Amino acid sequence: MKKYQIIIESAGSKILIRSDNKIFIDGIKKSSFLPRYIPGFSIIEKAKKNDCILDLKKGKKSFFLNYPRAIYSNSKYDDKDTISLIEFFLERAREDRGTYCIHSSSAIVEKKGVVFWGGWSGMGKTRLALALGEKYGADTYSDEKTLLDLKKNLIVGGINTAYLSKSSLIDSHEGRSFHEFSKLEGNFSIGFFVSPQIEETGELFVEKWDNNKFDWHLYEELSRKIRGTSRRFFSNTTPVDSLDSSATAQKRSNIIKRYTKITPCFYMRGREEDICNKIVELLRGLNS
Repeated sequence: MKKYQIIIESAGSKILIRSDNKIFIDGIKKSSFLPRYIPGFSIIEKAKKNDCILDLKKGKKSFFLNYPRAIYSNSKYDDKDTISLIEFFLERAREDRGTYCIHSSSAIVEKKGVVFWGGWSGMGKTRLALALGEKYGADTYSDEKTLLDLKKNLIVGGINTAYLSKSSLIDSHEGRSFHEFSKLEGNFSIGFFVSPQIEETGELFVEKWDNNKFDWHLYEELSRKIRGTSRRFFSNTTPVDSLDSSATAQKRSNIIKRYTKITPCFYMRGREEDICNKIVELLRGLNS
């Protein structure tokens, strides 16, 4: 029986997806969810070596995982299951190469990257990244996910489409719920991280986190995806096992502990304009 296949790459890591059913592979190629979910991805024709292999089968619902291989079976092509499983495998493969994915938005200001991050929605991550790009002469780089090389202190990729959930953002972008910004080529040095909270009243409040606080929160954040804490398949009924290992976790812990000693992180609470002005001021100070 003929095998259909596709190779997806993200930050140098590659996954081979195979299936006897052409519909499953075509579904991946046509997926609108793919560019909104897998950061810095590309579809390539062939590779000398793949980091992991996923077999898709048509049949009774089942899932077998033994990294670097997995078998996913379903009676029909499920776009979100398939794409999220591909990204789950790529998360482990990227970490093995030293690239980490953080739930965040980012912008390039004064040739330096600023990463907006935090564990819940509505903080203003997307809004601030877009505002810097549209009102302050900066470039919006990523939304939802950003790829980081912590050893080199670089932003190395991300998703360049913003999902606009707030009506005010949708109205300011011609009624579109998705906004695609220009893809920037190359990597960018990180100036600092910001955990924001936009409030329309009150004075700007800025707190620089100490190393231990930044270390604790960043390790927690960068451990979530590889451990599959929110990953479930088959209409969110089947949780998946962690892809983390003791060696991978220790490596991640060591890198983060070193990184948070040399890179600043700020908590900023206030109006959008005040936060943006403070960010520009701080980044200009780094470049002076």
